[in-house]
Amino acid sequence: MLDTLKNQGLKFEDGEKSKMQYYLFNIFYIEKEQANFKTYNPLATLKSGNLTRIITKLGIKPEDKILTEFELSPFDVMVKLFSEIYAIRCDLFHGSADISDFDTNKLIDEANIVLQGFLGRLFDAKMSGGRVI
Repeated sequence: MLDTLKNQGLKFEDGEKSKMQYYLFNIFYIEKEQANFKTYNPLATLKSGNLTRIITKLGIKPEDKILTEFELSPFDVMVKLFSEIYAIRCDLFHGSADISDFDTNKLIDEANIVLQGFLGRLFDAKMSGGRVI
C-alpha cells in the first residue's frame, strides 16, 4: 500500500496537509470503507442547500459540474475542502476567528454539514464491517 501511495505522488512529511492527504486517500481509494464514499460529494450537498461560503473560498465557479454530481469529487478538491475545514478549526481554536461574526458562523455551519456526511459514512462503514449500507 505504501508504494501505491508514493506512486500517486503523496509525500510523507510531518505537515498536517500530508497527514490529511494520506488519511483521505486511504479512506476514499484503499480501505474497505471506500464503497461508502462513491456518492459522497459534500460540495453538491452544500450547493443544493444554498450554502456557498466554503465553495467560494475554494474558488469553485457556481456553474462547475462538480457542484451538481453526487459522486466522489476529485482527490485534490477533497484535500482542499478538508484543508479549509482544518483552517476554520485552527482559527477557532487559536482565537483568530470571532464566533459572534455572521460569516464565521456560516462557515462553521457548512463545515459541520461536510463533517457530518463524512463521519456518518465512515462510522456506518466501520459499524457494518465495511459493507455498503
